[in-house]
Parts: sequence; C-alpha cells; structure tokens
Amino acid sequence: MKRAALTGLWFGLLFAVWGCEAKKDETRARTEKAEPAEQKSATATSPDDASVGQQQIQALIQALESDRPAVRASAADALGRIGAEAKAGVPVLGLALTDPNAVVQKAAADALVRIGPEARSAVPQLIRAMKDDDLLVAMEMAKALDILAPGAVPELIQTLTDKDPWVRRHAAEYLGKIGPGAKAAVPALTEAARDGDPAVRRAAADALRRIQAGPSEQTTTRDSKEE
Repeated sequence: MKRAALTGLWFGLLFAVWGCEAKKDETRARTEKAEPAEQKSATATSPDDASVGQQQIQALIQALESDRPAVRASAADALGRIGAEAKAGVPVLGLALTDPNAVVQKAAADALVRIGPEARSAVPQLIRAMKDDDLLVAMEMAKALDILAPGAVPELIQTLTDKDPWVRRHAAEYLGKIGPGAKAAVPALTEAARDGDPAVRRAAADALRRIQAGPSEQTTTRDSKEE
C-alpha cells in the first residue's frame, strides 16, 4: 500500500515540475516532457520494488533543490508522506528549514515529524530555525520540536555547545522539558550552568533541577511555572 502511494507521489511531483515548465513554454513542454512521462509509465517497475522506491526518494531529495518554491514544498510534503522510509531525506529537509520560502519551511518541518524518530538528527536545525523572524514559522518549528525532542537527547546535548547562546539556551530548556529521561545530559548541563551567557546558565540550572527531581517535584515545578 505504501509503495503504491509512493509511486503516486512520485508521478504527482514529476507532473508538478513539468507543469511549471509548461507555463514557460507550453510547446516545448509537450514535446520534451510528455515523451519522458510516457516512457516512464511504460517502463516503471512494480511499486513493490524496493530499489525503485529508493530511486523515487532520491529524486524527491533532488527536487528539494529546485529553484521553484512550489516544487520544493511538494517534494518535502511527498517525503513526509512516505514516512520513515524517507530517512535519507532528513539532511536536506534540515537545510530546507531555513528556506527563503515560509511554505517550504513549514513543509520541511512537517515532513521531519512524519518521518519520526529517524529525523532526530535535525533537532539542532529545528532549534536554530525556531529563531525565524516569521512568528508562524517559529511556531511550526516549536511544534515539531515538541514531538521530536524527547527522542533526541544526544542531539540536544551536542547543541549545548552551539556558538549561538540563544540556541544553547533552548537546547537546555528542551532537556529540562524531557525531565528524568534526559539524565544523560547532566554532565553537559552542569558545564552549561557555568556558561558565559546568564540566560544559558539559568536554563541549564533549571533543567538540572527538573531532570533530578522526582515525579511529584516535577509536577510542583511545572504548576508553579504555569502560575
């Protein structure tokens, strides 16, 4: 079923790209693009063929580098619909989080969420992208982080040494949100509590308290913050 959907997405993206070309030169699009489409339809192997699926995923990854925002957004959406099997697209989707086009940025964040735990390596990039001047984009990044961060403790620990203090602070904050499940971060957070930036120090100290707190103390801390 997933292979059939993958094949449909593949051809859908191809037709979207060719449609853009047709707007530039309808005649050229008919003669140069229609024939390859017929050839692909005639020679395509079964949607159950794993190698064909990987070829399609690679083509979608390449489409993320298109100079057309609509094509980039469609490629990101298609990779997200494929899910975990599209994990090879995570690095390029991470780069797309800072795309000049907000629609592409949102599509990339959504795709990473759909890919799931295999996309955890993009968590540091999500944190950096959360600094976007567009509030709606920043909110999309935060939503994606809320889903992916709990499974990305090693990546968050690594981000505690980012050159940007804003990024380091948010990495510490997300580790604090994870709580006791982020115990592996205690040494790095202890070091971060001596950071040269006061906001980073406060975030690291708070994260340490939340990680080392028991369940009841965690609830009390959370309730007091909400008040």
